[in-house]
Parts: sequence; structure tokens; C-alpha cells
Amino acid sequence: MSFNPQGKTDGAIGAILLFANINSRMKMIREVLAANPAVASATRGCDVSLYRESCYFEAYVEADTHSGELFTWSLDVILTSGGWTLDRSVGRRTRDGEDPQREFEDFTSREFSDLADRCADLMAAFEDTARTFDFDRK
Repeated sequence: MSFNPQGKTDGAIGAILLFANINSRMKMIREVLAANPAVASATRGCDVSLYRESCYFEAYVEADTHSGELFTWSLDVILTSGGWTLDRSVGRRTRDGEDPQREFEDFTSREFSDLADRCADLMAAFEDTARTFDFDRK
């Protein structure tokens, strides 16, 4: 395991730095949503969970609108024996669960370095939805 200040990392340190970066960018999404006139409040959270055969890093931002609807920007990084997956979605909460508003193609790789290399681009596309999301379009 090594850390290079120029950004090259591997092992556990690399995963922690990646999760910290994602968390910071989710904070930015929360700020963007909180500034939207249609949004009454925006909150965020994250969690790391270890299961029998997988590990999850989950981050989300919830935007509660003045009209009483709740929208969620959700991002999961999942580690299984098959490798790494980054899953992103934007949904509107309903009584029956969640109505997808925007879905993204999952990014999957056996190698952590592939995920780390692509994460900035994947996050940029996710952040753009917060800036351009039309809360009146359902």
C-alpha cells in the first residue's frame, strides 16, 4: 500500500481517498440543490457497510421540494469478489418506492485503479444533473 501526493494511490489508502473525494463532491451537490428555488431543504449522508460477500459505500443527497416531493441523488460504490461497481441514480420518492428520474450506466471494473481513474468524469456527469434538474418535470 502506498500514497503518492501527486494523486497515485493504491490499496486501502486509495479507497479511503476515493470515498472522501466522492463525499466532498456529494456535499457540492447538496449545496447546488439547496440553492435551487424549487428546493425547500437538502440533506446528505453516507454510510459504509460490510456484508458477508461485499462492501458498500453509499452516499446520497435528498432534496425536499416546496411542493412536498422528495428527490434523491444516490451513489453506491460496491466491492465484490468480481470487482468494483459505481452505481448512480436520481429518483423521486413515491409511496411505492422510487420513481427513476435519471439513471446512469453502471461503471464496473475488476481493478480499483480503473475506478479511481474514471471517478472524476463519472462524478462530473452526476453533478451536472443537480445543476440542470427540472423539478417541475415529472
